[in-house]
Amino acid sequence: MMKRSLLVAGALAVAATTAQASDFDYLDIYFVPSSELDFGGGADDDGDGFGIKGKAHVADTVTLHGEYQATTLDDSDLDINQLRFGIGAHAADNGSGARLFGDLEYVDVEFDFPVGGSESQSGFGIHGGLLFSGESALSGFAKIGYLSLDDADGFEFNIGAIAKFNQQVAGFVDYRSASLEDDADDEADLSDFRLGIRILFGTH
Repeated sequence: MMKRSLLVAGALAVAATTAQASDFDYLDIYFVPSSELDFGGGADDDGDGFGIKGKAHVADTVTLHGEYQATTLDDSDLDINQLRFGIGAHAADNGSGARLFGDLEYVDVEFDFPVGGSESQSGFGIHGGLLFSGESALSGFAKIGYLSLDDADGFEFNIGAIAKFNQQVAGFVDYRSASLEDDADDEADLSDFRLGIRILFGTH
């Protein structure tokens, strides 16, 4: 678990050494106070966890990103570990305060059961969204996408807000929810509420 976190952080730190400073260059360390898995019909479980994620430029409007998140559900003691990494692009800053962006990523979701071993679902995700930023210390984003995993697929959305404390540090809060369906038409919703500290690279 710790090895995956360090790999994500290390890769993003290396990319950031050549990064063009912008709202797309950051490293997040965060807490997940609420993580919920809902199978419908009243069958749900929730818990908490932690994570690390970030994004950094490798060209003028091209970025690399990565994420590792680990949560544990209270009732079932089920551990859910998510690993994501990929490439993205965004529109150039035209002074309007709003920029389109898109990401393509590899996704691996591992379910570790207290008894019975583990199961992994891997595949890809594609997302598009809009970043709202301006002269104030506050900014926000909204994005929607599609996940295609081994045995399930469906839509995912993510919304959040960022408050800059100074040129190097910000706080953030976001909510991400995926609604997945397998080949037998069984549905599951996986939702995470996250808050944490953002380390900003360069001058913003």
